[in-house]
Amino acid sequence: MIVQAVFVGALLVAAFRLRRMFGLALVYIVFGIIFQYSNLLAGSVYIPLSSWLVVSPGSVVLFPAILFLVLFVYLSDDAVEARKN
Repeated sequence: MIVQAVFVGALLVAAFRLRRMFGLALVYIVFGIIFQYSNLLAGSVYIPLSSWLVVSPGSVVLFPAILFLVLFVYLSDDAVEARKN
């Protein structure tokens, strides 16, 4: 999950760096990919951390990444652009 978090974080940072060249279209494409991937992982992959605690990488890593993405668009651009998600 740590590798996945680093990869998704690097992907989001790269998308925001390329925002000036490609606009927000690239950010929204990354948003759609992460959203579908998180739904797939949340419904199918579970990792046992202990005998009573089981987590899904889709829920633990990717759902917070989606929230971060929407909040960063809200803070960097404006509320109207963030509501388009």
